[in-house]
Amino acid sequence: MKKQLLLPLSLLLPLLLSAQNASEPDIFARLQGIRQEQADFFELEGYEIFAQVIEQPFTPEGIKKTKKQLKIKTAQAPYRSGAFKPNNLVFQQSDQKTPKLLNYQSWYLFEEGTTQTLCIGFGAMNKKDTLLEQAFVQAYLTGAIPPDCYTPMQVDSIDFAGRYLSLGGSCNWMSVHNIQCPYYGQMNWSLHRSAADAQIKLDAQYEAATTRKIGKVLDNKMVDVVFEGVETRAMRVVYKVKIPAMMMGGSNILIIYYVNAPVRGNHVCCVMSHYTNAMLNAGLPPLLEKVMQLK
Repeated sequence: MKKQLLLPLSLLLPLLLSAQNASEPDIFARLQGIRQEQADFFELEGYEIFAQVIEQPFTPEGIKKTKKQLKIKTAQAPYRSGAFKPNNLVFQQSDQKTPKLLNYQSWYLFEEGTTQTLCIGFGAMNKKDTLLEQAFVQAYLTGAIPPDCYTPMQVDSIDFAGRYLSLGGSCNWMSVHNIQCPYYGQMNWSLHRSAADAQIKLDAQYEAATTRKIGKVLDNKMVDVVFEGVETRAMRVVYKVKIPAMMMGGSNILIIYYVNAPVRGNHVCCVMSHYTNAMLNAGLPPLLEKVMQLK
């Protein structure tokens, strides 16, 4: 009887282990980071992340000063996470920016020697994924993030959702996964495991942009496009900035495209924009033309 029972269990164990591993997010496929002198910055599935060593000890007084430096104002009680080494604290808070926009923030604090505290901070709109946060923290603490997840500050070519785009030397990173080329347009993007998750990020970006008081929406409609070879639809928004056109350098009318499409095994949330003086024959400026065509 024991031998008969052992055989099914031995077959079942690999399946259980496989299911456990499958539940853990494969963060490296969608992660990009930029290293700077004071901190490392990352973008992951709609999360904006930073990792920074604070020159304060992991003591009650030091943590109080660390909170002040990082502008952590949460009213929620911090807790210790059992997923990591003992000397840690996790702070969380949420802020309702608009009726449709909820900003979630988390800070994971770790003792770093006797005089420093390591902080790994997360921010996302309309999304809270504790498993994803913990997976990233564990990868960062253990040095498991592959070198090719990091991109240099100097822009020559970029990895756009698994395809390299040659841009020359005139473009700049505005943040991680957010590139601007003067007079050629700007775009930010994130990679997601599902279309629904990508849509959460896209809707949040639309809400954040169109509710700002620096301008107003003049027009809003769906248009047919080809995005990275995929036929889909994009939200096209015409937005007028309140600053006079002369002070803006020729135009204060901004054209914004919001796209959610399956690309090379991921779902890509992408927001592309340009001022009307960057248009080519009523079409798209060079940066946007590298990833999208109008139909």
